[in-house]
Formats: sequence, structure tokens, C-alpha cells
Amino acid sequence: MDRQATHEAGVGGESTVPVRAGERHSQRRLLELLLIPSGNNVARLLARWDSGSQEAFVAKMRRAAERLGMRDTVYTGASGIEPTTTSTAADQVRLARAAMKDPVFRAIVSTREITVPGLGTISNTNPLLGAPGVLGVKTGSTLRRAETCCGPARCASAARPGCWWAPSCTSGRT
Repeated sequence: MDRQATHEAGVGGESTVPVRAGERHSQRRLLELLLIPSGNNVARLLARWDSGSQEAFVAKMRRAAERLGMRDTVYTGASGIEPTTTSTAADQVRLARAAMKDPVFRAIVSTREITVPGLGTISNTNPLLGAPGVLGVKTGSTLRRAETCCGPARCASAARPGCWWAPSCTSGRT
């Protein structure tokens, strides 16, 4: 962990994870701290690790959104909480479908809770986990308190085994 991620923990009225400078975590653990409790400070830390700066990472996010056909999405920060970051439910479904193809991502977002030495038990912020067929993905909110949730569910159809349905994407954007 770097000093910036430590400083950002618990400030600004956003979802963060309490971390200390100098702590060492695996890449998998950092992804868990990002995705399960929605750790915005960890999002920015991973952006700096991956691309050298949040700005460079955001440029990568924009290119990825373009490749996925996310025409109504504008990224301005790694965490997505920035009021200038906007998207639509349809674009978030595109992103969720692509992300759910990754087995590590799929495993993490379907996890109800983890235990982290020094932090204790951390619970997933997705209230739909545990409902029949719900596979996970992500909850979120903006500083303006527009709540969002995006998550696929397995179809309850023997005629279509393995099909996925993404009914629960909502967006604070109108």
C-alpha cells in the first residue's frame, strides 16, 4: 500500500478500505478489496500500479469502453465515483458481460465475504448475493447518492442451460 491509498481511506464520504502504508497484499487480495467492499482508494492504487497514474489508467479505461461499444460512457477516474464519470445501464451490461468472462473476476464478485488479516471480515456490498441465481458483479453509488447495481443471474430454464440474464442493472444517469 502506498501513502496516498492510506490517506484516502475514510475521507471524502466514499467507500474505502482501511489500509496502512507499507502493507503488502497480493494482486488477488487487492482485487477483492476493490470489488467486494467497493474500495475506491484501492481502485486508484491499482490504477497507479498498472499505468503509473490514474490519468493514464483512465485513458486505458476509455479505450476499453470504446472497444466494448460503450458509446454512452465517459470515464474520468479509476473508481467511478467522480461526478463527471457517466454511463448508462446498457453500457454497464456490456461491461459486466465482458468482465464475467474472466474466472477470477467472476469468483471475486460472487464472494459474500472475505477475512483479511488486520482488517477482519469484509462483506460484499451487493445485497442481491445469495438470492437464487444471482451471480454477483457490482454495486455502487455516486457522490450525489445515485445508487446502482449491476449483476447477471442464471436463467431458470432447463431449455437454455448456461444462459445468463442481466436484469439488475440500473443507473443514476437519466
